Amino acid sequence: MRAAYEAFRDGLGADSIAAAAGPDPDAGPSFYAWMYVGLYHEAHGDAASAKEAMLRAVRTRYAQQSGDYMADLARVHCKRRGWADA
Repeated sequence: MRAAYEAFRDGLGADSIAAAAGPDPDAGPSFYAWMYVGLYHEAHGDAASAKEAMLRAVRTRYAQQSGDYMADLARVHCKRRGWADA
């Protein structure tokens, strides 16, 4: 996802990633945007924001129904950190 790459590379921040989520909060782009927002916050030491974003990602319909291995990865990430809903 280009927005995530640019945010990490250029320090644009998590808001630039979230802006790429698209109009459907349950679609694939939304899942990926929120997953990367969570990873961005975690990489920058903001565990509370990381948790909120990652849980938002795994709660999308895409994450729950797609069979995408990245959705499984996001759920494992949440479980390893002891976050609910994973």
